[in-house]
Amino acid sequence: MNANVGCIAGSGSCVVPIYEVSSDIDDQQKMIYSRIRKLISNSGEDSLHELADLVEANKEKISKPYCHLINSIILLGEVIYKQIPEEFNQTDLQTTYFTLQYLLLKKLPE
Repeated sequence: MNANVGCIAGSGSCVVPIYEVSSDIDDQQKMIYSRIRKLISNSGEDSLHELADLVEANKEKISKPYCHLINSIILLGEVIYKQIPEEFNQTDLQTTYFTLQYLLLKKLPE
């Protein structure tokens, strides 16, 4: 597994490893990845909870780098949806959140 490193837009110092994962996936994995794509694209609090349940139930079938990225998206989304205090810059958190979503959608197998 190779790790290409890319910067998250607007952060300057934040770096996320982007892994190349084998494209050999079975039909069940394709169905799981399709469901993940749909839930990530919906981008609501309910979708985050469904996504967390889906990942937990299928963690053996989801490639580890995808699990890490999905879990990061879930955690960051939960922080954003819980109306974080004003002293945190919510715009930066949302930018990071949407960038992680984009990276995942771009890398997930079709």
